[in-house]
Amino acid sequence: MRRTGRLTVALILACAVSASAAMKPHMDHEPKHGGVFFMAPDRTHHLEGVLLPAGTFKVYLFDEYTRPVPAKGFAAVMTVDGVDDGRKLKLDLDAADGTLCIRDLPMKSFPVDLTVWITFPPRAGEPPRTDLFSFSFDKFSAAATR
Repeated sequence: MRRTGRLTVALILACAVSASAAMKPHMDHEPKHGGVFFMAPDRTHHLEGVLLPAGTFKVYLFDEYTRPVPAKGFAAVMTVDGVDDGRKLKLDLDAADGTLCIRDLPMKSFPVDLTVWITFPPRAGEPPRTDLFSFSFDKFSAAATR
């Protein structure tokens, strides 16, 4: 009985330590949707780019604890490297899942390299900031969810 009590206490302590470690910011940089994951230069946001069949590209946004953040208030444009016209394509808010999204990308074959400029909403007393992200895909994203 004593042994079970000690084991129970040890398990409770291990779980508490594990939970407190999980609550620290910037500890989780694993893709949530099978894509390419970044920490943004603002040192708060994280983002994940996902390339899906039919030429759909999505950007999922997260806070410093990798909790989902709706893309409302963010803006993004992108180019598809190697496409002749070089025009910037706008990503729109996908209200269904809160991502920035574009469909029907002009992609010919893999690898696909995307250059994306994301404008983050302004912080208190600061103007909005735009940062560049480069996404490279050798295949479609796994589209896994955790």
